[in-house]
Amino acid sequence: MKRIFFTIVTLAFLAGVVYVGLKVRDRMAELAKGPPPKAAPQIPVEVASAGRATLRETGSYNGNLECDSMFVIAPQVGGRLLKMSLNVGDQVKRGQLIAELDSRDFAQAIDKAKADLAVSEAGVREYLSSIDTAKREYERIAALYEKKFASESERDQAQVEVQVLEARLGVAKAQVELRKTALSDAELRLTYTKVYALWEGGPDTRTVGEKFVEQETLLSQNEPIVSVIDIATLKAVIKVSELEFSHIALQQSASMNVSAYPDKKFTGRISRIAPQFDDLSRQVRVEVRVANSDGLLRPGMYVTVELQFSERRDVQVVPIAALVSRDGSRGIFVVAEEGKKARFVPLQLGISNNEVIEVISPAVTEQFVVIGQHLLFDGIGIKVVKPGNGAPSNSPAPGAAVEGAK
Repeated sequence: MKRIFFTIVTLAFLAGVVYVGLKVRDRMAELAKGPPPKAAPQIPVEVASAGRATLRETGSYNGNLECDSMFVIAPQVGGRLLKMSLNVGDQVKRGQLIAELDSRDFAQAIDKAKADLAVSEAGVREYLSSIDTAKREYERIAALYEKKFASESERDQAQVEVQVLEARLGVAKAQVELRKTALSDAELRLTYTKVYALWEGGPDTRTVGEKFVEQETLLSQNEPIVSVIDIATLKAVIKVSELEFSHIALQQSASMNVSAYPDKKFTGRISRIAPQFDDLSRQVRVEVRVANSDGLLRPGMYVTVELQFSERRDVQVVPIAALVSRDGSRGIFVVAEEGKKARFVPLQLGISNNEVIEVISPAVTEQFVVIGQHLLFDGIGIKVVKPGNGAPSNSPAPGAAVEGAK
């Protein structure tokens, strides 16, 4: 009986050993095969197709508005300013009287010049009378000399007296002309006490830009009173670099805006290009003339001027945001292998605006990634999703810079 029990226990032990050995063998076989393969990663992306558009290449420049014409009015004589009829911002017409100086000293100068002229003219009349008397005396002595009743020296002395008086008469006449000139000068200086707004060409009405003195000021000659500006036409002064110089020309159209009217566009044309570049900035001064008939613009305003360099009609375009850089090339990731893979395509690009850029070559016929491209590399698996359904944002990742318009 004991022998049978021992046999059964022995058989059970051997069976357990065999079972454990089989399990160990199977586990070793599984470990030898390695871990099960993982599924290839798929990056969720959003895609779009290339479009067509008309693009314009432009340059934007900042500058200031300046008067197209500005001059200063100043008196041609000194004196006390009695009247001043203008103030800053007033309209002034061509030929308008704008100021008067104290004229009393100038009026007295005229009276003195007239008196001096009268004295000189009286002197001329006196010499004429003396010459007439001297000639008659000479003729009497000459007749006596012919009859031997007067000496030759007496005759010569009478002749010299006439000649001396005639010379003095010439001096007196010259004095008269000098006095006449002094009178004309005094009368002219009197007219200078009234200051008029005078200019050549341009509109008949302009604006007082600045007032330099007040009434009752004692002015010196040529001291500025007011500045007069023409704001019917202004000029925007900008600086253009050497790289863009070949794109500009006289009479080229331009658009501009100012901060005071952000929703309004003003138009003008290039009226002047400086003949030389600045040695330090390597830029050239360009003036853009703009009409200001409605008076909205003012000199000194900060202005942004946009010049159109070229225009490309009906060209293939892609969003600028879809561009990435890979190995020094700019391009896009197109959808390949029936939407399962992403393939990088380098592009030759043209002009752009703020949103899209021209594709010169190659033509983009496949759909391309517009969201999620910053995570991609050539040949990676992708999963196309609808907009807003899980595609990663376009935050730049290492080695994948998003490119924009220049």
